[in-house]
Amino acid sequence: MLKLKLSEWANVAEIIGGLAIIASLLFVGLEVRENTRVTMLTSDRALDQQNLALNLSITNSSDFAEILVRAEMNRDTLSEVERARFDNYCFSRFGGYENVVANFAEGFVSEDEYNVWSEHFKYRFDKPGYRQFWIEYRSGYFKRFRDWADEQFGIFD
Repeated sequence: MLKLKLSEWANVAEIIGGLAIIASLLFVGLEVRENTRVTMLTSDRALDQQNLALNLSITNSSDFAEILVRAEMNRDTLSEVERARFDNYCFSRFGGYENVVANFAEGFVSEDEYNVWSEHFKYRFDKPGYRQFWIEYRSGYFKRFRDWADEQFGIFD
């Protein structure tokens, strides 16, 4: 049997304690990584649900679908009531895009989800009515999003 001096036992205990700390840090790191992954998936699904709800609002309302088709081409052709409906729809849509840009910058949205939403946003900005809305109401969005949208889609080139 090994006979160790008290100071040698203290060294062994110190090594074991150090290994235990390293193991616990590795475990915490794995837990944080898994929690981040779950948060991103939850955020991605919530964004998808928001998009689905907006799409359903169009498909469930034939009169709004007609307004939307006209508004996309030229917002100025709408009556006051139609414009209010279209503008509120745009506020919801663009608010979703704003969330995607902010959450992606913070690491809460996956790159795949960000890329899909960027394409959705580009589709909207290719239509004059959405550009008209943006130019009129862009000041109602956070600076980070305004700068991103303006740069991405050449709003003030």
